[in-house]
Amino acid sequence: MGEENSIKLARCNGLSSEGPVYFCIFGRLHLVGMATFPETDETSQYAHFSIAGDCVYEGFCDDFGPMNLGTIFRFCAILEDQHRLWRNKSIALCSEPDGKSLTNTVFLLGVYMMIRLGQPPSSIIGKFEPLREQLLSFRDVSPGEQNFHLQLEDCWQGIWRARKLGWVDFTPTGFSYDEYVHYDDPLNADLHEVVPGKFV
Repeated sequence: MGEENSIKLARCNGLSSEGPVYFCIFGRLHLVGMATFPETDETSQYAHFSIAGDCVYEGFCDDFGPMNLGTIFRFCAILEDQHRLWRNKSIALCSEPDGKSLTNTVFLLGVYMMIRLGQPPSSIIGKFEPLREQLLSFRDVSPGEQNFHLQLEDCWQGIWRARKLGWVDFTPTGFSYDEYVHYDDPLNADLHEVVPGKFV
């Protein structure tokens, strides 16, 4: 397996041996767990960015994810903008180091790799194996003890299946972000099309 197709550990120049660990996800993109990060200049090894204020899950109770299609679409756009902005640098996606934030970030990365890179869930799961102990299962909105665990793999398999059926299509004619956000609002019915053309 090539270096760009596996997670590797790398230390950011200028940080101590106890500094954050940078996981290479694919190509120039790395994932790092840190709440704050240095500004990027011409001497920086990494161009750091965060999605903390842009990709937010609005929970009902104790639930924390997974993210909906509107957030996935926005994440894909942000990530592609970062690649265009920093063509000559490694890119570091900074996630809050807590389990919930990290799990949502890994979910979005996995979906991006499926939708934009065409990689199946079976090849994505192993890329995040070093982080498995830090990742959580998603839960129902109900408080209290859960009797099931929705894993990242389950969510990725669902997105992959929907992609193959043409239900997830982020081409210009296949998805309207503005329309999705409008109907996702509880004031506008919180309406979602589960099976296109058949079931909402």
